[in-house]
Amino acid sequence: MYFLEHKLQITMDGKTHYEDSLPDDMYKKLMDYEFMVYICEGTESEKLEWFEVVNIGDETLTDQELRNSVYTGSWLSDAKRHFSKRNCVAKGLSDVYIKGDPIRQDLLEKALKGICEYQNLKDITDYMAAHKSDADADELWQYFQDVINWVQKIFRNTMPI
Repeated sequence: MYFLEHKLQITMDGKTHYEDSLPDDMYKKLMDYEFMVYICEGTESEKLEWFEVVNIGDETLTDQELRNSVYTGSWLSDAKRHFSKRNCVAKGLSDVYIKGDPIRQDLLEKALKGICEYQNLKDITDYMAAHKSDADADELWQYFQDVINWVQKIFRNTMPI
């Protein structure tokens, strides 16, 4: 939102600053650009398949990023709060044991794989479909914490997976 208000949010020394983000001519060009928007309709499986087909840009989306494009809602927003930020709580808790880029959804995917295995679910999409309308991701977050706490007790100085 700040970018569209012609400001760039910068955090330095724990303080947030807003700087002019673009020269006026470039900002006007961006704001006047006409975007083409496609609305994807169909079943969740059809939407996921469609996203896989159009995912041909410079940086291909990961499987979890593709899943996130289909299973949106309060549950996913809460899950991303725990697992999908550079300095997220999950990364701080598990960094010694689990490697992955939270921005590319690696930690969320690993947590989902674990809970799916624990609940005998065939696929991550089964779990995400069942929980996408939940108000929060507390079940997944609690499962992840329990596993990491167990790992910390058993494998104190091991290499990350």
